[in-house]
Amino acid sequence: MTLSTLSITEGLNERQIEVVKRTTGHLLVVAGPGSGKTLAIVRRISHLIQQGVSPKSVLAVTFTNRAAKEMRERLFALMGATLQEVFVGTLHLLGLRIIRENTTDGFVVYSREEQVGLLKSLFQISKAKAMDFADKISYVKSLTVDPQDNLKEAFGQYQTAMVEQKALDFDDLILKPVEMLDNPKMHNKYRDSFRHIMIDEYQDINPAQYRLLRLLAGDNATVCAV
Repeated sequence: MTLSTLSITEGLNERQIEVVKRTTGHLLVVAGPGSGKTLAIVRRISHLIQQGVSPKSVLAVTFTNRAAKEMRERLFALMGATLQEVFVGTLHLLGLRIIRENTTDGFVVYSREEQVGLLKSLFQISKAKAMDFADKISYVKSLTVDPQDNLKEAFGQYQTAMVEQKALDFDDLILKPVEMLDNPKMHNKYRDSFRHIMIDEYQDINPAQYRLLRLLAGDNATVCAV
């Protein structure tokens, strides 16, 4: 599908057009809600493909399934079936893809409800306390910090139980790929796969997510964060 420059920039303001066309070096876009940041990303991806960039080398991540769905729909309107080769999804979906591509062991991903159920059973505590514990676990994992002394033993027991269950929680979908990408061979494989990385709602990323994106970007990728 051939797209004209006019169709890609049509209806955009001067700043949005700059985001679309500045495809070398890194770009950080600071703008408020409803200012058309996502639209600019969509048009930027289309422009890259028009300029001959391989769709498989383009990565676009956001934070909710709803936002990812909207981005895919907008891209499909411009790109048609070519969109299938571009990764557009949440960071957790990206993490799941990396895990699946690089492990032969079966595993399950626990929902929040399943995680709370495990904590209730493991420590014989109420649902409310289990939910609070789940929040603390997520806090530790998302910040990539060691648990405090009063949480350390219980955290270790939880992690052991998850391994025994061959289960991953939601935060593991980020941390497991980070662990995998610490392997230089695998790091090079993915660093060289994605040459153009778009990050929607960049202000919302946590340290674990930043580390994953940093590993994927390496020194070669062009990153556009909005």
